[in-house]
Amino acid sequence: MGMMCEPSYKETDLILMDLFASLDEDIQEFKEASRLDCPARCGHCCEGSEIETTVLEMMPLANYLWNAGETEVWFQKAVNGNPKGRCILYCPDEAKAGQGRCLFYAYRPLICRLFGFSAKQDKHARPVFVTCKVIKETQSECYTRIQKRIKEGMPVPAMASYAFQVSCLDIALGTKQWPINEAIRMALEKVGLSGVFQKQQNE
Repeated sequence: MGMMCEPSYKETDLILMDLFASLDEDIQEFKEASRLDCPARCGHCCEGSEIETTVLEMMPLANYLWNAGETEVWFQKAVNGNPKGRCILYCPDEAKAGQGRCLFYAYRPLICRLFGFSAKQDKHARPVFVTCKVIKETQSECYTRIQKRIKEGMPVPAMASYAFQVSCLDIALGTKQWPINEAIRMALEKVGLSGVFQKQQNE
């Protein structure tokens, strides 16, 4: 039986957060080597409506909210919001379009960490750099140079590698991609139901 069947999911959460930390280190090294970075407070990638992730990747956040007593609040936001709309965790800057912040940045999923600083494989299994429109437009010369360096063998975080590691933790929850608000709702629901079950067992 996998650890995801336990109400606290502590072991899987720790492994997943360690994986996130390792990825953050890889991305930081790539940023330093490439000299690419996101513009300050840029939130363009968070404003899209096509962000998808797995339920497993949202479980650490769901457990954090459960322990903080905020599960119901965020569950209702997920239920009442557009399942395929802008991420409910994103707080836009009302004074300036395209800027904002993630309310739970430490618990963001793979896509939010990888987007802009990773590679996917083409049909010949060669790495192809994937970044955002803002970086392409504001750092075009650097972007072109990095494309060439990656083709020549420059290390870059690979989307498929990290996605595979997540799926290995729990095939059922770590493989299928959902719109991020749906993934949040499902993770909160799973944690909430498991927490109630745990309480009943302890009574």
